[in-house]
Amino acid sequence: MNLSIFKIDARYLQALLATAILAIGQLLYQTVGGYDRLLVAVATAVAAELAFGKLARGKWPNVTSAYISGLSIVILTKPSNILWPFAIGALISIVSKYAIAYKGRHLFNPTNFSLCVMLLAASGKMGLLSTQWGNSLGVLAVVWAWGLFVVWRAKVLDLTLTYLICFIPLAAIRAAVSHQPFGSEIAPMTGPMQTLFMFFMITDPSTVMSKRPHRIAVVVIIALVECVFRMQETLRIPGLAFTLWGPSMFALFFVGPVAKWIDLAFLGGALAPRRPGMPAPAAVAAA
Repeated sequence: MNLSIFKIDARYLQALLATAILAIGQLLYQTVGGYDRLLVAVATAVAAELAFGKLARGKWPNVTSAYISGLSIVILTKPSNILWPFAIGALISIVSKYAIAYKGRHLFNPTNFSLCVMLLAASGKMGLLSTQWGNSLGVLAVVWAWGLFVVWRAKVLDLTLTYLICFIPLAAIRAAVSHQPFGSEIAPMTGPMQTLFMFFMITDPSTVMSKRPHRIAVVVIIALVECVFRMQETLRIPGLAFTLWGPSMFALFFVGPVAKWIDLAFLGGALAPRRPGMPAPAAVAAA
């Protein structure tokens, strides 16, 4: 049996990466806050995926994406003494895939949709994790190396690199405009939120546009919108103060679905990019 890592289904590599991010965050910084949160979120996401998948498609779905969604909710939700945000967040992420769709395709990245809705509806009860991985460059290097390998295997490396190429100069612009140290503007890249964002959310094969130039253009727009959101303390654009709760998340929330709808409605987009070792794209439900 050939167990080459280059032949492993890309979804399982993503699941391993998400598990590694959670494990590192918990071991080094106790970001999870309790394994009961992990159990609640993952169990809810998997159960919902099984139930809705069977009802909607008449067959039991692969639950790898639901597992990743559950992990992501735990990683990105600030620890608290209440469990319902983890259960509701996981449930919303799965339901959104089946309830908000166009031409049989969901428009929102499920985890991104869930977290943004939760922030807008219950900001007083939950928040996004803002912890960075400190100065542990070794940990960051290992996670990023694995993440870059995963998106390369999934054939969406160009999107992650585009985001990185945009984020760095935009951080320098923000630092100059807001008179903040460049280090503080680039720091979010060392945390679990941005790691999940650039390796999972903006590269989600089910919600990106069909053609590569369009996908890259959308990532550039997301990075620009995120930059504006991060500058709200300086710009103070009316009605956008809430975007400071999660600038990258809200940038994707507003830009991604519109781009996907345009792709499906006007540009002939239909199928997500095929990942090595994966089933037909129509059956894929990425986290």
